[in-house]
Amino acid sequence: MLHLTILSDTQLLLQTPGPADARTSVLEAPHADTENYRFSKVTEEISARDDPEREYGRSYGDRLRVFRGTMLKESTHEELGVVFKIAYDEGCLRLLAHEAEFYTTHLVPVQGLSVPRMYGSFVGETDEGRTRVTVLEDWGEQLRVPLMMQPVKFRLLVVEALIDIHQVTGVVHNDFTERHIVVKTTPEGYWPVIVDFTMADLHPDIPCMIDLPIEPYSDAPDNQLVCGELWDVIMVEAQLWRPSTVKYFNVKLPIDEAEDPANLVKFAPPRVVCSEAQKLEEAKALPAIDTFSRPLWSDET
Repeated sequence: MLHLTILSDTQLLLQTPGPADARTSVLEAPHADTENYRFSKVTEEISARDDPEREYGRSYGDRLRVFRGTMLKESTHEELGVVFKIAYDEGCLRLLAHEAEFYTTHLVPVQGLSVPRMYGSFVGETDEGRTRVTVLEDWGEQLRVPLMMQPVKFRLLVVEALIDIHQVTGVVHNDFTERHIVVKTTPEGYWPVIVDFTMADLHPDIPCMIDLPIEPYSDAPDNQLVCGELWDVIMVEAQLWRPSTVKYFNVKLPIDEAEDPANLVKFAPPRVVCSEAQKLEEAKALPAIDTFSRPLWSDET
């Protein structure tokens, strides 16, 4: 079993399985908070139980492993649930270093709210070579059901967390998917946060203002007013907006005009050379307007 002991806010002791004389390693922390955590232990390897990175074709394999454990907060003797992300090769080291940099700078205002807290990121030499260990708050279980199949209330919580990250911190996740949503159960209900900022970047200089709360199944705003990541998540992943326009012979029209296919025929541009019957068939081929306003999944799903 892997053993880790946080010696101070700037040092972590890593002991790997092996013979009695196996070398232990002290890793230094360029990224850590100011609290001391004196002891930690690993209880299970999450990446061994379910390796989504390998499943989705990302070749990290055994070079980036994730463990769950506990550690003791020195000032209060409180035992905390934590997740250890351990990287061994240069590519994975860079990913964790990039993530740690974002946690200790841009993501500070939303730690413990929309993202987990980071307790430290330690780097040094071990039997495996150059090694980095990032210690994060254990927020709970990874989401395993597509977001669009979740109750509306839960989808709204996820979207609001992502909006918070965008608008408060100016960070774009760049790898949003269900496996990067982690959920805690509280007396008030489920509390999702967003994890894995190894691909994160700063927000491009484009509009990113969305009025909250979002009204489920309301018309989507102009996509020029919302950044691409939020648009894709709200419109496609969470399916909380309906299209506000429809294209008929490549002409963009208000969605309400599609309520009656016969009504669309009059909008066919003069360049379209076909019969009225063919124009009507083209209009009928468009999705009916009620499919945009009706949820795909009920709250009981």
